[in-house]
Amino acid sequence: MVFPNDQGSYPLDPKAITSLLSASLIYLDKGLLKVAEDLQRLALDTLKEKNGERHPDTLASMQTLGFLCRDQGRYKEAEEILHRNLALSTGICEVHRYWMKPTQGLGVIYIHQGRLKEAEEHISRVTRASKEHLGPTHPETLSAIHSLATVYMEMGKCKEAEQLLAGEGGVLQMSKNQSGDQHPETLATMRTLATAYLNQGYLKKAEQMLQFVLRKSEQFLGRRHRQTISSMHCLGVAYLDLRRWKEAEQMLTQVLELSKQYLGDEHRHTLTAMHNLGVTYLDQGKLDLAEMQFIDVVQLSSRHMGEDHPDTLSSRNKLAKTYLKLGRWNDAEVISQEVVSKSKDVLGETHPEVFQYAALLVNINQERDRTA
Repeated sequence: MVFPNDQGSYPLDPKAITSLLSASLIYLDKGLLKVAEDLQRLALDTLKEKNGERHPDTLASMQTLGFLCRDQGRYKEAEEILHRNLALSTGICEVHRYWMKPTQGLGVIYIHQGRLKEAEEHISRVTRASKEHLGPTHPETLSAIHSLATVYMEMGKCKEAEQLLAGEGGVLQMSKNQSGDQHPETLATMRTLATAYLNQGYLKKAEQMLQFVLRKSEQFLGRRHRQTISSMHCLGVAYLDLRRWKEAEQMLTQVLELSKQYLGDEHRHTLTAMHNLGVTYLDQGKLDLAEMQFIDVVQLSSRHMGEDHPDTLSSRNKLAKTYLKLGRWNDAEVISQEVVSKSKDVLGETHPEVFQYAALLVNINQERDRTA
């Protein structure tokens, strides 16, 4: 039973709080992030009032809220919540998950923000501590290693990422042994590994793995779950790399519609889907469509991710390539020069994408000279 307090509000009893937290996690598993967030906020406010901010239950709820904001693409808000969580947990449980989980969460946020060096530092620290205090096969250790592999992917270190995921004693085998090959964590690991294969040119291997992941995701999570949408997205990119453009366009069009509906127009995954759909237009010679798509995604990405974010630079590079194919040499050169310069600062001069951007700039100058 709950009764109004002197101010007219209704504090929740412990059973009601537990029910709220359980319901929030159920909606999270279903991919209904906004509903999960609303329930988590209500539980957190009550836990703060009942137990104080530094109580372990309050800290755990605050962590979950930070992760929910992150997964909805609200990275700045999520970062502030997790920093607050870390500050409150200092001195309470130095070697416990109450600092490891938010530190890993911050690392994942930094990946999305393009702050890859900070991401690597945070997640490496968590990985070492988790191995030491929880053991090398603990699910939270495997999650940290998976996140570290994701950092390596973003840094262009795909072979290192593959080794962490699929090497001897890697995350994928451990996850299969503990949870089975249909568990969401196993499927997520397989999707990341397949992306590593794609980036190294192992296209058929990646396609087969992604088809399996998508089939299982649809079966056990549902077609509209965010993990299923991510699997569709990766498979669409595989079709793109395999030059099966019609299949890629159809798949990525579906992904974009679902991402807008369930994640919002400004979520990083939505912007990435817009970018990749633009690539399908570009590769098929649909240059007017490609130009409009890349202009839109560059504007949105600049506004919400930042002008120097790696995703924004990648989309600007594709816009420059579109202008090259349209014969608009000056527009292409101006954009390409800026992308090369900024990408060296953001990604480092040895990152594979920096070489690709520089090669496009050379190609632009050669084509202009050839047609002059």
